[in-house]
Amino acid sequence: RGTSLANYAYENSDCILVLGARLSERTIASCEYDDVKDRIIHVNIDEDCLKGNIDISMDASDFLDLLLSEIQSNDYKDKEFILYNDWINEIYSHYEELIVDGIDEVEDNYIPLRPPYAINKIVNAFKGSYFLSDAGTHTTWTTLLSKNDKFGKLLFSGGFGPMGYGLPASIGVAIAHPDEQVVVICGDGDIQMVIQELATIREYDLNVNIFIIDNSQLGIIRQWEETIYDMDKYQIDLTNPDFAKLAKSYGIDSMKVESREDLDLAIDKAFKSNHPFLADVCVCEENIPLPK
Repeated sequence: RGTSLANYAYENSDCILVLGARLSERTIASCEYDDVKDRIIHVNIDEDCLKGNIDISMDASDFLDLLLSEIQSNDYKDKEFILYNDWINEIYSHYEELIVDGIDEVEDNYIPLRPPYAINKIVNAFKGSYFLSDAGTHTTWTTLLSKNDKFGKLLFSGGFGPMGYGLPASIGVAIAHPDEQVVVICGDGDIQMVIQELATIREYDLNVNIFIIDNSQLGIIRQWEETIYDMDKYQIDLTNPDFAKLAKSYGIDSMKVESREDLDLAIDKAFKSNHPFLADVCVCEENIPLPK
């Protein structure tokens, strides 16, 4: 799931030093693992994660200290370490832009909306705001499309992947930055892990705008079942509550989004409000783009 540059380097390096990573199937899906295993030195404090040709069970920080001390020892003192610019240039020659389809025009009959279209509209409307995301397909589109003007304004759980990170994290951001717009882009599966935090947001009247990208399924799991494991989708469909009505029961202004016009109205209401707001954005099933 890396960039085209990272995937090329991973597939063609002479030696791959892996520090702390788990090397899950989502990380190394660009090629067959057996094709690169012999070139991997894997360092992880959890020995159950080790899967390289050379496995070292220790803290990555301790390993780097040991490696640095070896490099600085007399055995290597007079050796010259060379940066191979030809290899760097070779990697960059394989750059391919990751195209995010469906962010501009939407056909009149495209109901429900496409996820990248909805997320791109939200991101563009709240430029410069704090964005928080969760685990799922929406996270990929949010990170690809976000346009932040300052480090630390896009917050998500990354490789840890816990569902339900975005909503409680937004509480901390809103308290720390009361004069800033805070936007949560989360999935319908994610928010139901922690939906009770709407009570906290309402109690403190936090300026948090919540956009649920609602495809009535666990989309990233479905995509992996179909594309990685070559199986029919299994146990991923969700029977959701009416999130807009649920938010209203907490005393939070909300609306259901089922069209482009609804989305424009929801964004306008959220942007002009200094109070919590929730939009249940109904979207279609769609796979995230993956690099080559």
